Amino acid sequence: MKRNLTFFAALFIMIFSPVLISAQDEDSDKWGANPDNCKINLSLYVEFYRQKNFDDAYAPWSAVFRECPKASKNTYIHGIAIVTNKIANEKDPKVQKAYIDTLLKVYDQRIQYFGEEGKVLGLKAVQYNKLYPKDFENAYKIAKKSVELEGDASDLAVMNLYMQVAVEMHKAKKINDDELFNIYNTCSDVASALVKANPEDEKFRTVQNNLDALLVMSGIATCDKIIEIFTPKFENNKNDVGLVRATVKILDRQGCNDNKLFAASSEKLFELEPSALSAYSLARYFYKSNQFSKATEY
Repeated sequence: MKRNLTFFAALFIMIFSPVLISAQDEDSDKWGANPDNCKINLSLYVEFYRQKNFDDAYAPWSAVFRECPKASKNTYIHGIAIVTNKIANEKDPKVQKAYIDTLLKVYDQRIQYFGEEGKVLGLKAVQYNKLYPKDFENAYKIAKKSVELEGDASDLAVMNLYMQVAVEMHKAKKINDDELFNIYNTCSDVASALVKANPEDEKFRTVQNNLDALLVMSGIATCDKIIEIFTPKFENNKNDVGLVRATVKILDRQGCNDNKLFAASSEKLFELEPSALSAYSLARYFYKSNQFSKATEY
């Protein structure tokens, strides 16, 4: 009987010990070498965070960040506000720089343990640009990789930044005309699709208008190039008053007001939204085309 009990005990250990060890390994993997300490620090920092007491949240948050980085994705989401608070209130430049390095590491470590590389790189690019507004080259590299990974799912704020720093890269002769146009087309295609899918949401249209304005301000948008870009947009979205209005404004601003696209978009704008702008645009076009009698109609 005793032998049988010993046998079954040994059999139980053989069968279930790998499962128990595996569960312990998984727990250790998530909570680090000192799980109890990690859980206490996690609870402490979360409570301070909920109270918006970011100063007192920092020490326990930092312990979780260092000692059990796999504990929760929220460690990285919450960490942005906690570390940003430290940066804002630190007077010593060296200490402040250390906090900035920690903040950027928050994004890298989040990617390492929780993935979503494209999305998180986009967040990092926007943050990097805030921290180092003059270092457009590194912001460009981070934003570029984010947009390449995310594609059509790219965040609008990231695409807006990508175009913005791309213009700076072009001014510094670090990218050429074709590269800048390709970046514009990539960002603009996504923004245009979002505008079409969400016609009532102004934030999408605002980003599209910003992208268009950045292209024009870059200085490389000749009339021929603007017409090439905006003709298919106009043809496919003739009843989108926001896009039609933007087309008229961009063409007029660049002095491209003696072509068929300017005439067609101005006429459509007057039809959709009779205004001083649309009337003036039409009158100007007909006057420059020597159609004086028609110009007086507007």
